[in-house]
Amino acid sequence: MTHLYEQYQRGSYVEIYEEFVSMGAHVYDEAFYPESWLVAKAMMERVKYNIGVLVSNLHVLNYKFRDGLFGDMPSDEKNYFDQAMPLYEFPTEQVMEKIKALEDIVGCLPISLKAFYTLVVVSIL
Repeated sequence: MTHLYEQYQRGSYVEIYEEFVSMGAHVYDEAFYPESWLVAKAMMERVKYNIGVLVSNLHVLNYKFRDGLFGDMPSDEKNYFDQAMPLYEFPTEQVMEKIKALEDIVGCLPISLKAFYTLVVVSIL
């Protein structure tokens, strides 16, 4: 597991991902966790960036987000839902508490999923 973060930063995305998959829950082992967490965060930063590119490109193409979701809803109600359910939002500060509560019930989440919920925008397309 030594230097996986550096390898990931140099572009060995597939190889490092495969290493993560093969390790399973061992990514949480004390000897591996600090570097595992760095790699998982780097992976999710790429996801976050790519979501931003995707949403931006869809806007350029005049994609109608949530098209048909609100049907014939009056515009004041539609505006309420647009504000209550933004297209995307950043995770809240309480996300780690929620993850801990979930892990107390189901056990450890995959480290990439944990990183996703702590770093990536929540997309509601």
